[in-house]
Amino acid sequence: MAIINSGMVKQPVKRALKPGSMGQFWLTQVFVIASTIIGVYLAASVGLQEALRYEQLVNQRDLYYMNESLKAELDDNLQTLDQFVADLKNPNIRYVPQRRPDFSRYIWDVMGESSVTFQMPAKILTGVRRFHGNVDTLLDNLDNKIFSKAVVQERLKQQSMQLRKETFSLIEELKTDLQQQLQRYELIKLDDHEVGSG
Repeated sequence: MAIINSGMVKQPVKRALKPGSMGQFWLTQVFVIASTIIGVYLAASVGLQEALRYEQLVNQRDLYYMNESLKAELDDNLQTLDQFVADLKNPNIRYVPQRRPDFSRYIWDVMGESSVTFQMPAKILTGVRRFHGNVDTLLDNLDNKIFSKAVVQERLKQQSMQLRKETFSLIEELKTDLQQQLQRYELIKLDDHEVGSG
């Protein structure tokens, strides 16, 4: 016990901490530090989960718009193909290779550079790839006079029907699934297809 000299009388100084309270102090400090570490870990874990969920939603939104763009491009190409098939049927129109239809492939080509492309179901990608390849082959065969106009016309019609029946139905299914998920978070609006502000 310390003694303070205050003039003539010496008085004992009372300790600030009671005997044995030092252990409680350190135990409290350990709990505070442990609680802080656990709290930071849990907050970081939740933050990471939210960041991953946000990234997933952004990818789904991008996939939705890519899917819509691909469908629009295929619609245009099918109209061009249908007109070409009708022209092949017409006996008054003579086919020359210079009149070969020009199909738009901008979206299809851009998809090759996008990280979202392979999130699209493989059956859609395969269906579009086969359509383009088969149509090109048929037109090459027509240009090189391997097949007659009638044969190419019939096979082009089959390609058009197959794309509409199989691939378009898959595109519509994907669109519906993505719409349902994205509307919950207001990332798309059905009326104008713009990115939501919320």
